[in-house]
Amino acid sequence: MAGGVAMAADMSVSAAAPTGARSTGFIAGPQSITHSLDTATITQFNSVSCNAGGLHTDNAYLRRFTLGDFGIVTQFDLTSVDIGIEQAFGAGGSQPSSVNVYTIANGAALTYANMNLVASTPITVSDASLTVVNFPVTGSVVNPATDDLVVELFTPDGQTTGNSLFVGSNPNGQTGFDLTEHEKNTMK
Repeated sequence: MAGGVAMAADMSVSAAAPTGARSTGFIAGPQSITHSLDTATITQFNSVSCNAGGLHTDNAYLRRFTLGDFGIVTQFDLTSVDIGIEQAFGAGGSQPSSVNVYTIANGAALTYANMNLVASTPITVSDASLTVVNFPVTGSVVNPATDDLVVELFTPDGQTTGNSLFVGSNPNGQTGFDLTEHEKNTMK
């Protein structure tokens, strides 16, 4: 069993340290996976959200991980997700969000109809800017040979409550793509 952290839109996933003997496909200790070439830099005014006057509507940010690309060939147990925050401002000093973990068949079109929800974890995002925050999240991809991991950050409509959230990003490159709410509307 392999484990690690994943990063999407500067989102990382972590998995638990495995137990047992080391063998082919076995990764000793926690493993972090990311598509971001620079996980430490959050660039101001580099991100987007569906919003009006800076207060966001429902937004979802998705990142797909083909675990075999990271050398993971046995069960992957997610333990946390790192999320880059360009700006988060909640009317009360924080705001609700959730991290959803899905599996999807390798090579399947990225649509909600093709994804299987593994876990949904409510999180509280405190007011912050230009930082990366770690959130404990659980979920497993039992068979990376047949399934990919999809991690989604969902921010519910914050317009009536005065919440604003822009996910952190930078122009420093990535090895995979992000999917934002606008693009999400086409995957239904």
